[in-house]
Amino acid sequence: MLPPRCVAEIAPKQMLSDGERLELQLAGGSYSTYVQTLDAGYRKGPFDAYLSQGYRRSNGARDRADGRLSDVYGRVGYALDSHWDLSLMALHTDNRQRSG
Repeated sequence: MLPPRCVAEIAPKQMLSDGERLELQLAGGSYSTYVQTLDAGYRKGPFDAYLSQGYRRSNGARDRADGRLSDVYGRVGYALDSHWDLSLMALHTDNRQRSG
């Protein structure tokens, strides 16, 4: 018998139809937990661009469990036809936690 397998398709964030998109999400919780995300996208004809930014921090539920994570994602693309496109993507992540 074959072992179970898992398949994940990871698709980059992008605008699929003409228009603009702007979305801001904020959340908070126990232990000074704070989450913020901002997504912005644009598409006109074959050109599209997408920018996403996030920030998360928490004091943690126990000693030395606090930390923060911030990230920025960007993508620009140009559709050559209905099956092919050129794109450039960048991702920066900064993760900090208290040591000691």
